[in-house]
Amino acid sequence: MRDSPVHPVATAFVAWQCRIRQHAVRHTDGRPSLGMCPQLMAEGGQDLGRFTSVLVKHDASADAAHFRQIYHSSRSPKERYEAVMTAVQSAYFQHPDEFSDRLTATFAWPSERVRAILETRHGTVHFEQFGQRFSFPATFRQVQQSTPEWSATYWHNALFNSALPAQVCVLELLPDWSTAICEPAIPDLTPRARM
Repeated sequence: MRDSPVHPVATAFVAWQCRIRQHAVRHTDGRPSLGMCPQLMAEGGQDLGRFTSVLVKHDASADAAHFRQIYHSSRSPKERYEAVMTAVQSAYFQHPDEFSDRLTATFAWPSERVRAILETRHGTVHFEQFGQRFSFPATFRQVQQSTPEWSATYWHNALFNSALPAQVCVLELLPDWSTAICEPAIPDLTPRARM
């Protein structure tokens, strides 16, 4: 998934996602905030609801292996949760340039909602939190189970949600940044330098 966000709005979006996710793991026990749960509208205007998105790194292989190892290191959901929180609270979201602008999400499968999303294939995604809003058209596609993106998404969600269904479908959002809206505009769209 090495598609570095080169569009300035994409760069701003990924940095913003890193900030709100870091805030969530440091201040709200990792609970998904509104900015992580966008509203999905089909091309024809049909409201397909909100979903919890996952921000995946360009190279998802290491995270896939790490999250899987954490999951299998204990049978206790509480211990798994504490371990993943330790892993993501410190510096995990400090470097936005490591993350892809393509977000993923896990859905129960089979599901009428997933079928509707896959049939629609295109729509508009609306993210909003702390007075910041991003809205952009996107294409939705199913992620193959053999990919690191699928594994990183699945194991991440299994650690945060002990009630994750056994049968899941992972979808990926492919943004079209050419007509994206960022309100208010973010003045400095340059990524932060690594420290």
